[in-house]
Amino acid sequence: MRLSVSLPSNLTQDVANWRYVLDFARACDEAGVDRIMAPDHIVFGEQLDAYGNPALGGLVGGSQPTGPDGNYFEPMSLLAALSGVTTQIRLGTGILLAALRRPVVLAKSAVTIDVLSGGRLDLGVGIGWQREEYVAAGLNFKARGRLLDHTLEVCQLLWREKRASYESQDLTFSNIHAMPKPLQEGGYRFGSAAE
Repeated sequence: MRLSVSLPSNLTQDVANWRYVLDFARACDEAGVDRIMAPDHIVFGEQLDAYGNPALGGLVGGSQPTGPDGNYFEPMSLLAALSGVTTQIRLGTGILLAALRRPVVLAKSAVTIDVLSGGRLDLGVGIGWQREEYVAAGLNFKARGRLLDHTLEVCQLLWREKRASYESQDLTFSNIHAMPKPLQEGGYRFGSAAE
């Protein structure tokens, strides 16, 4: 059995006192917790009832716990900070809205955390439930599944190949080198938040 703990990073109090998140991660690391998870929200709209709608990616009976003004840290930045204050615990996203990020930049962010943490990064990815996040990023909410597939395809290519070329309707590049590569053999294990 493995124990995963979600970070208290959806801060509802004064964000000036955020350092307790680092202390929490250190305590989990010392206690032998297997993995610590960082949630992801870039922005919030005011239609939070979508959180409870499975047709939109929500959960039956679910409710968004912080309201529209919840203070969420960007998870990749947060995990980079946690990699410097922990030594053993795996660092995960639960879940990262990967389609909201440019694939080449996400690939570099992820590999940086992986290398700095000694190969401890786990990426849990998903499409999310909130239309407003896609609109704010200039992306089509209805295309979020395709956008996620595209993002993961590009990231995996860059993590695997020394010299990479790619062509799609969204992105084209040729003969690029993205170094370093992940310490984890073959890149990252993508998983769902349920694992």
